[in-house]
Amino acid sequence: MIKEKKEKPVKIEKPKVEKKSYFPKLLMIFSIVLIVVAVNDYFRWLVFPMMELWVDILLLLAGLWMLRISIATGFSKKRKEIFKKYI
Repeated sequence: MIKEKKEKPVKIEKPKVEKKSYFPKLLMIFSIVLIVVAVNDYFRWLVFPMMELWVDILLLLAGLWMLRISIATGFSKKRKEIFKKYI
């Protein structure tokens, strides 16, 4: 009896695709603008008409953006869909 050698199947590895890393440029620009407005509002270097209204609008937008970021990072995909359904 001749024993036949069984060849092991060759594993073909897929090339690893690196995830596209993105830098949140818009978030960085918005945070720098928000910091400059806050420092200007604190020291009152430049006073514009209706400055308090613009500061309130920027703070509201910043709060909404931080809420969006926290929801996106804190929830899994399934929980996010449930959360969106009730909002």
